[in-house]
Amino acid sequence: MIDLKFSAEKNGLRAGYPQTFNVLLRISSAESARPAEKRSALNIALVIDKSGSMAGDPLNQAKRAASMVLERLADYDRLSIIAYDQSVEVPVPSMPVRGSRLEIERAIHAIQPGGTTALFDGWNAGAQQLSRTKQKSDISRVMLLSDGCANAGLTDVGEISQFCARMADSGVSTSTYGLGLNFNELLMAQMAEAGQGRPYYGQTADDLMDPFQEEFELFDALVARSLRLKLTPEPGVRFKVLNLYREGSDGSFILPDLAHAGEVWALLEVEVCDEGMVSQVGSSVRLLTARADFKNRDGEYVESDQAILGLDTLNQQDFARLEVNPDVQSRLTEIRASQMQSEAAEAARRGDWQRVDALIAQIRETGQGNAWVVQSIQRLQAYADLRSVSAFAKEADHKAHSMRNRMASMSESAGSWSASEEAMKPRYLRRKLERGRKHPGD
Repeated sequence: MIDLKFSAEKNGLRAGYPQTFNVLLRISSAESARPAEKRSALNIALVIDKSGSMAGDPLNQAKRAASMVLERLADYDRLSIIAYDQSVEVPVPSMPVRGSRLEIERAIHAIQPGGTTALFDGWNAGAQQLSRTKQKSDISRVMLLSDGCANAGLTDVGEISQFCARMADSGVSTSTYGLGLNFNELLMAQMAEAGQGRPYYGQTADDLMDPFQEEFELFDALVARSLRLKLTPEPGVRFKVLNLYREGSDGSFILPDLAHAGEVWALLEVEVCDEGMVSQVGSSVRLLTARADFKNRDGEYVESDQAILGLDTLNQQDFARLEVNPDVQSRLTEIRASQMQSEAAEAARRGDWQRVDALIAQIRETGQGNAWVVQSIQRLQAYADLRSVSAFAKEADHKAHSMRNRMASMSESAGSWSASEEAMKPRYLRRKLERGRKHPGD
């Protein structure tokens, strides 16, 4: 089961005034101990770019990653291998790992480089392999690796993302792995976000091994997937979700998967626009109701208990004396830093480095009190100093995604960060200073 908990910026409302404030909604596992039973079966389609730019070490390292994936899979899992350039090959159609390891390993090593990059066709072949073989309790995921841009077949970012979203709604999710500095970060990030997976990248093939390990640690610890949040405001109340989570056709918000020891969160901007709701000092005002549904480890859909946001109205003096919740403030800082990093990435792609420098200065000022943001932006400044569009835009975009969509550790303290403490966490909970570099010591 999972728990939902609201925390308001201040634990009260000003009587007599329409008002807008921030609220943090945490979603965490009600289980105190890591589950002992085996994880859900995996049905993985590993889709490998074998275009000409991958020739040599990149393709060799991609094969190494594929071998690592095979090694991490249990006998009861399934794996398919798809290799693509301007055309698509399926050297390993979806098959059980049990009894097939040697055959799969040979097929991986036989992949040879080719020509241009039909990225969508490769992804689609992997998705179809999973669609034909998925079971209700499986985790079915396309793991797409590319070092370049889609330049053959379907190339439109929006159209490709829509295909990923539809497939995710059917139970086949997508994670993307960008290699180097030439892949299309906007395409890869949007595919993963729409596909209910995660976007990763590595500046080198060695850096990329860390995200592969992270994803498998996540698979091992999953508690809830296909997580959808339903928020119902009371009349006279409006809200906005600041994390930019995608909305489903039913108005629910599609959240990241939840794993052991982590919490998925949403930062809300809540507006009380009906002055009559807060006209009387001492009254208790109900504002929002939250409920979530998700797939448990057996693949069964489960609905959480509801959480209610209610606050008491206070006079002006008592309200002014209330302290600001540090957790709400810390997550708001991350959201603001995320927004400015996305803007900085766009400015870099326009060649507007003056705007990039100004935004980094703003992030540094906004981040005071949040050690992770401050140190992370120091690293981003080094990328800006290089004046490399591709390097800066990729790092800024992936940092932005991480700050607004990350799964937080249930044990982290607001605003604090240390490299030694992060190294002790599972990879899926680490707040890295650089997204395209492996964590020091790994």
